[in-house]
Amino acid sequence: MEIKILGMGCPKCKRLTELVHEALESVQGVEAVIIKVTDLDDIMAFGIMTTPGLVIDGEVVSAGRLPRKEEIEGWLRAAASNAPAAADCCCECDCDEDCDDDCDCDCHTEDCCESGCGCGDCC
Repeated sequence: MEIKILGMGCPKCKRLTELVHEALESVQGVEAVIIKVTDLDDIMAFGIMTTPGLVIDGEVVSAGRLPRKEEIEGWLRAAASNAPAAADCCCECDCDEDCDDDCDCDCHTEDCCESGCGCGDCC
């Protein structure tokens, strides 16, 4: 896994680096390379205008704010297993691998939790 921390060295950027390291220690089985991106042109190439920014495996997961450690852990788990992050899931199924299988709604349409099925039971 590749994690990029986007920022020019402000206190929030430094704190994000600490939070990422803490989250990596908490999530077992996840190995990552952490890259600090400090060049303004490189940061803007990700479409980020406000730092800090966090990119996991090429996807911008946070920008312009300091995410909670639990959010970062969820993003790391999701990237490691290609499952939806619990913090990003729209239902309260505590997704492990496949949100639709754990969902309590009756529609069980493909990707119902990720795209929002509108049934009202979960999303």
